[in-house]
Amino acid sequence: MAKVGRVYISSDARKPKPWFKEWPDDSVIEEIKAYIAREGTPYRWRGHTHTKPPKGAEVRYLEEFCLPAPFRNNRAMWSPCPCCSDDVPKFKGTDKRPAKIAWFPNEAAIRLIGHDCFSALNEQGHQEALGELRQRQKRKKHEQFLINNLRLLPEALFAIDANMEI
Repeated sequence: MAKVGRVYISSDARKPKPWFKEWPDDSVIEEIKAYIAREGTPYRWRGHTHTKPPKGAEVRYLEEFCLPAPFRNNRAMWSPCPCCSDDVPKFKGTDKRPAKIAWFPNEAAIRLIGHDCFSALNEQGHQEALGELRQRQKRKKHEQFLINNLRLLPEALFAIDANMEI
């Protein structure tokens, strides 16, 4: 396999950005995902802090993402991870192993990282954050199902009412 070169990480990306003191809302997640879909370079997103988190840091995974196809298909265009590969292409994100939008509440920072790269720094924290993410994803999926089927509510209530005595 050919050796992959290094990725230039700007000094601005390496500056801590303690902009997210509270849980980032959906608009931040949408902005990040739109940027990645458009540009394919998570490490260049304006709010990304490209520094290694402290060992044992607290993390919350906000959402998952994959690089756009042209980036996924070319190893040289993968993204470096601030947790484990400072300037070497490390991750692309796949359906089975998506990259993470990671919020570090103690630093008020967001890092865009590989699918399980943080586990080397805090395995328990990684597993807890992953469990919380899966629960939120499941809840959102169920909420969306209910919203999509709200039109069936009057019919369901009628059927319940009509069969109340049974």
